[in-house]
Amino acid sequence: MSHTNIRMGGCSTGRSTQKYTGGGGGADLSSILAAHGDMIYADSNIEAANVSIGQTTGHVLTVISPGEVGWQAVSGAAGSVGNLEQVTTNGPTTTQFVSFLNTATSLSASGNVVVSGNVTASKFIGSGLELSGVALKDDLTDNVGRISDLETANGVQENLITEITTDLSSNVTRITSLESNALMTSSSTLGTIQSGDLLYGAGADSLSRLGIGLSGTVLTVVNAVPSWQSPGGGSLWSQDVAKLYYTGGPVGIGNTAALTNQTLQIGSNVSISDTGTDKLSVTGNVYVSRNLTVVDDINVNRVHARNVFIKNVEVVAERPVKQR
Repeated sequence: MSHTNIRMGGCSTGRSTQKYTGGGGGADLSSILAAHGDMIYADSNIEAANVSIGQTTGHVLTVISPGEVGWQAVSGAAGSVGNLEQVTTNGPTTTQFVSFLNTATSLSASGNVVVSGNVTASKFIGSGLELSGVALKDDLTDNVGRISDLETANGVQENLITEITTDLSSNVTRITSLESNALMTSSSTLGTIQSGDLLYGAGADSLSRLGIGLSGTVLTVVNAVPSWQSPGGGSLWSQDVAKLYYTGGPVGIGNTAALTNQTLQIGSNVSISDTGTDKLSVTGNVYVSRNLTVVDDINVNRVHARNVFIKNVEVVAERPVKQR
């Protein structure tokens, strides 16, 4: 029977032999052992193969590749026992305290990190959008400004409250002063106030009401109190709607002296500008001390004259017009 030696990563596979059978007809497995301490294992072809004893004291038997075993140095000693993935594949958990001492980035995880206990850190860096119940740095900074604004506002409100309190106290004094210095002591003479009424002082600390006057009247003073009177007539003239009249005696217009017994006395000139008939109507006699000039006709029943000067005379048999 032929034998093949295979070297793989720190292990020696010695001779291989025909599969051992439990029926007693298989080959003698001891024939593939080469030295003291060698072990037999099933290789990738599921054939009995020899693993030579390790050459270095302290090495351990470990998996060096899928389906292959070999001797490797123990972790912490010279050499290695495989990478982190190989170690964690064999045992991904530990109850030991683990320290990551890299001062830059000690641990990097592409997925989630689940912690059932507390996490203690000097600071947290990141968006923190999914954190709840945590005061973030920006909020804390903003809250500093908000609290400062509230403190300022409270100071302003405090001053306003003080001013309001002062004003209220002052108003008590003002109201007391108004009550003790009433504008009037009695308003019983006012009656019901109507539109256009005027209030005036009828006496010391007393008001009276003056009703609105008639259209066209003016406010004047009669007996030391205001009164509505016709324009220019004072209390002597009376008004009947749009008519103004006087019945107390003679009337003078533009006179230079007091009236005697004339009913109406007008100054040096009288001008009547009217195109209608009966511009001047006199029931009694008319006395003219100077010349009388008439441009048009004069219609009379009788003429009494001391001297008559006539330029043209025309006699007609016409009954005179009756004068009013």
